[in-house]
Amino acid sequence: MKRFILLLFISSTIFFGCSEKDTPEPVLFAQFESVAAQYTINKENHTAPQFIGGTASFVYKGNRIVKRIGGYIGAVGAGGYAGIYIDAIYDEVEYTSANLITLRTKDDIGYLDGSVNKREIILEKGLIKQKITYDDKSNHAYTDTIFYFYDSQRRLQSTKQGLKHRIVERDYFFDSNGNLQRIVGVEKSRYDDTVLSKTEELFGGYDDKPNPLKGQCLWQDLLYRTLSTNNFTTYSYKTEGASESKSWVLVYGDDGRVDYSN
Repeated sequence: MKRFILLLFISSTIFFGCSEKDTPEPVLFAQFESVAAQYTINKENHTAPQFIGGTASFVYKGNRIVKRIGGYIGAVGAGGYAGIYIDAIYDEVEYTSANLITLRTKDDIGYLDGSVNKREIILEKGLIKQKITYDDKSNHAYTDTIFYFYDSQRRLQSTKQGLKHRIVERDYFFDSNGNLQRIVGVEKSRYDDTVLSKTEELFGGYDDKPNPLKGQCLWQDLLYRTLSTNNFTTYSYKTEGASESKSWVLVYGDDGRVDYSN
């Protein structure tokens, strides 16, 4: 069983409550080696193809993540077209400046054919303010951008994503313990505000242990796991004509922290 190693994780992604003139205080975080696919949830859609997903393994340089390993390629089999998980696809993480992190997808087998699925994460006072996803296979002069908004306690309050034809808005609701309870989403036409769909996501069954992933999100399928003080064990998703639910039995290491690698 992999164990979490506490370290001093000093980077622009965790400078909480500092003005531009302040000196950021170091914060103790847990360095994690991997997160198993069963714990990931991805409800974010993008124009560009997304390859990173499933079980994620991480490579560090000092105290910073510099690579996420593992993703999917498309393949045709007896059952039709499907995604196959491989560890030859990975994301490289570049700390471009104090307020900019750049992600690029690469592979060791030539599958991506030059596409890098570039994403830029723009920070402001230690919080993610924008994520820009570029589509290098498209000729359209637009970008897929998500804006992030926070409350006075620095908790994620809402997001607004602009796509070519659609706007996706989500509102996030927390309880008094700082645990995410609900996400309400609406997708609209960006031309006339016609509502195209509505979604509701519910979270529950929180334990009373610290969340080792809190505040350490660079990837959309890990976002929900990083927002809360503690660790949720139930999740449900509902939209018109479709629904799903999940539950987990969490495993804890000798240090009392959740082991998300199993």
